[in-house]
Amino acid sequence: MRTPTTLLSILLVSLASSSAAAQGARRATVSFRNDLPGTYELERVSFWVDGDLRYDGARPVAVAVAPGEHVVSVAAQYRLRDPVFTYVNGYRVVLRSAERVSSAAPHAWVARAVEVGGVTTPIERRAGIVWR
Repeated sequence: MRTPTTLLSILLVSLASSSAAAQGARRATVSFRNDLPGTYELERVSFWVDGDLRYDGARPVAVAVAPGEHVVSVAAQYRLRDPVFTYVNGYRVVLRSAERVSSAAPHAWVARAVEVGGVTTPIERRAGIVWR
């Protein structure tokens, strides 16, 4: 039989562990979003946090960032395909960007691949990464 003191101890341990789990669930994250047109086929995304590779794969994911100041780098590799301008088919473009982030509080940073420039901008320079 458990005494009220034992039950209180169990409850406090349970609350402490669930609080720690909740803190871990609310960590800061960095993710990638592809907002480029279909001419750009995403092949690979890589994330580095302070120079350590955290993700390298074909699909964008959210990467957890530990509390503190960090430099987060992202690289996105694309293959160009265009039914009209077929000369670009097979071209590869790699977009790279880095951002200094402070993850003292839960926050979600997003690196977005977007079109930059205009019709006179060379196709290999028409894409870039912006952070928000």
